[in-house]
Amino acid sequence: MKICINALLVEPGKTGGGETFLVNLLRNLFSIDTENEYLVLVTSSNRHLFATANTRVELREILNGTESKRTRLMFENFKLPGLLRREHVDLFYSPFGTLPLWLPCKSVVTIQNLLYLDYKNNVPYRGRSLRSRLFVNLQALYYRMLTPITLRRATRVWAISNTTAWHLKRSFGIDEQKTEVIYAGVEYERFNRLRNDAPQSPVIDGPYILCVAQLYPNKNLDKVLCAFRDVVDRGLKHKLVIVGNDWHGYRERLEAFASKLKLADRVLFAGGVSHADLPPYFWNADLFLLVSNVESFGLPVLEAMAAGVPVIISNRSALPEIAGGAALLSSLEQNNHLAEQILKVLQDRELSDGLRMLGDRRARSFDWTETAARALDLFHSAAGISPRNLIHRKDTTDVRARTSSHDRVVAHQHIAN
Repeated sequence: MKICINALLVEPGKTGGGETFLVNLLRNLFSIDTENEYLVLVTSSNRHLFATANTRVELREILNGTESKRTRLMFENFKLPGLLRREHVDLFYSPFGTLPLWLPCKSVVTIQNLLYLDYKNNVPYRGRSLRSRLFVNLQALYYRMLTPITLRRATRVWAISNTTAWHLKRSFGIDEQKTEVIYAGVEYERFNRLRNDAPQSPVIDGPYILCVAQLYPNKNLDKVLCAFRDVVDRGLKHKLVIVGNDWHGYRERLEAFASKLKLADRVLFAGGVSHADLPPYFWNADLFLLVSNVESFGLPVLEAMAAGVPVIISNRSALPEIAGGAALLSSLEQNNHLAEQILKVLQDRELSDGLRMLGDRRARSFDWTETAARALDLFHSAAGISPRNLIHRKDTTDVRARTSSHDRVVAHQHIAN
C-alpha cells in the first residue's frame, strides 16, 4: 500500500502540539511498518523534522518555508488530487482536520482541534491589530466551512479523544462507525527526570508553579492569575511561570492584568519554548496547571505527569479523560476553588506524592509505538487492504480509559475535592 501524508501545515516551532503529534507519529510509523510505502509532503523549512533512513519513505518538498498559507491551500485543493493520482496513492492521510475538495483515493483525517466548533464562545479575543483580527476570523470561517465537508468525504475519521469524538457526533452527526478514537502518546523517557541524562540545572530560580499553554483566552490564564494572587496573599513563596507562544498580542493584556494584581515581580512569561527545550521547565516545577475551557487532548498534562509533577486541571473538555483520575480537578465556576486546590497540593506532602505516583503510572500508558500501531490498523482498514504482517501491540485494553482498582483507591484517598 502507498500512503501519502500531508505535513505541509507544520511550521517548526510554531505549530505547537500538532508538530509534536506528527513528528512522533511518523517516527514510530516508519520504525514499525515494514511493508507500506510512504510519500510525505514537506516544506523546505520542516523537511528536517521528518528525516529518516527508511528507504520506503520519500520526502517530497512541495513548498518553501516562506510561501503563504494561501499558496498551501491552493496546492492542497487544486494540485494535490492530481499528484495523488499520478503517484498511484492508495490512502491519503491528513493530520490537521481538512481534506482537498476531491480525492482519487481513500482517506483518513485526524481532528485535533475543537476550538472551531465553538469559536465564538471560546476565543473572543482576536488580537489588537486589524490584520490579526481578520486572519483569525478568516481562519475560523475556513475551518467551520470545511470541517463538515471533510467529515462527510473522509473514509475514516481519527479522533484523538472520546471527548473529541462526542463533539463531532453532536455537532456534525458523524456516524460512530466511521470514527476511531486513538490517543496520542507522550515521550515518557525524555520527560521523566530519572530516566533522562540531560543536565538538570534549574531554568528558573526558586520554587514555581508552571503553566504550558499557547496564550489564548480559552486557556483561562486570567483566572490562573487571580488564583495565584489569592495564594500569594496566603503566604505562598512560589513564582508563576507561563510558557507559551503569543500569536495575537494577548500577552500584553495578561501582563497588564498581572501588574494590576501587583504580581509583576512574581509572574514570568517565558514565551515560546521549543519542545526539545521544554523538559527542564517541568523537572523543576512544584505544580503544573492547565485549566482550559477547551482541549481536544491536553498533551502537556501527560508531559508533566511523566516528569513527576503534580497536576491540577479544569473539569472541562478532554482534560479529565486524559488525566484519568491522576490529577486534581478544579471547577472554574466556584470562586476561589482553583486557589484552594493549589494550596492543597503545595501544603499537603501526602497528596502531592499521591498525585506524582498516579501521574507517573498514567503517563506510562500513553505510548507512541502503540499510537502508531493503532494508526496503521486504521490506515489498512480505511484502504480495505489487509496487512501481510501483523504488528504485535502490547495489551493496553482499557488502560488508557481507566486507572486500576488500586489506583482508584489511592485516588479516592488522596485526591478528594
